[in-house]
Amino acid sequence: MSRSSVIVAILMLASVTSGGAAHAERSVLTGHQGQDGLARHAIYAEFTPTYAFFGYTASLDYEYRVGEHFALSTGMTVLEKLPFIFDNTHATYYGGRVIGHVLVGTGDHRLELAAGFTVLMDDDDGMVAPNAAVAWRYQPREGGFVFRLGAMLSNGVGGPLGLAMGGAF
Repeated sequence: MSRSSVIVAILMLASVTSGGAAHAERSVLTGHQGQDGLARHAIYAEFTPTYAFFGYTASLDYEYRVGEHFALSTGMTVLEKLPFIFDNTHATYYGGRVIGHVLVGTGDHRLELAAGFTVLMDDDDGMVAPNAAVAWRYQPREGGFVFRLGAMLSNGVGGPLGLAMGGAF
């Protein structure tokens, strides 16, 4: 191979990879959007104080937007029951969950209806618990900050108000 052929091959390779790098940089900054411009991925943390007993549930979730109005999420969760005046027991459950989300409306502000289940385990036993939510959700279509606030039944125990925050890309 001649020297000019090697130089041309290197220049072609450099132009292809720099274009790919520029595309990758755009994807990281503006999201892994489909052809429709929708940011398909989100990572967020959720916290719900419980009223069924003194305690809380917390989770870290990954969500994939299947389309404009539907998403699926999975995540790791903890349910903590703290000692209280009438019940001095303490329990901690860890688990994983799967939830389907229906997003009603258009634009960045939506009504979210969600349902799913969690498999929880502690040292002695395990259980399957329901998840549900009726919430207001803010998420820009092209990605960015995700915020959700609403009534949430998380890990089988409800909270008057649950909060989730994270990012979509």
